[in-house]
Amino acid sequence: QNVPEPTHYVLDYGKEDISKYCKNLIVGGAVDQYSDGTLNLTAWYNGEPYHAAPMSLLLAHTALLRNVTDTGSITLTNAPLPVLKVMYTNAQGAMARILAAIFIPLAFAYVSACFVLLPVHERTTKAKLLQLMNGISATMYWGAMFLWDYLVFFIISILFIIPYAIFADLEFFGKYSESI
Repeated sequence: QNVPEPTHYVLDYGKEDISKYCKNLIVGGAVDQYSDGTLNLTAWYNGEPYHAAPMSLLLAHTALLRNVTDTGSITLTNAPLPVLKVMYTNAQGAMARILAAIFIPLAFAYVSACFVLLPVHERTTKAKLLQLMNGISATMYWGAMFLWDYLVFFIISILFIIPYAIFADLEFFGKYSESI
């Protein structure tokens, strides 16, 4: 379509209906002629479709060729590159990091809740009061609680480390793992 101000036309078209703008305006261009006779060709492309950028470049080159030859045309063939193993491995590593970022803090939340269960249970059953009435000192009571909590934390920590040691991935046991 031949319009006097293509930039304003495209912006106004987008203001009217953005979904229509994204779906219908894939490529475009503008040709400006300067006073000294030189031409300036500007190619535009929509960033949503994958192949819009090469298509825009193809149409710009075809316009330049037809300016010279009147009937020339350029053919573009696009064949996607094969997915490299490195890209697949990177995607797997990213997925592992995302899952670890979600589930490890969730697991540690349950671990920290574990330490509250015994004191709450003893409070509801009045077991602490019963122990103190039978002559057990507060130091002995809290020492046993600390020892139990430490033992639970140690066992859970070992259970968390075992899968990382089995599936020794460089993300956890890599070149700089000694800094952990």
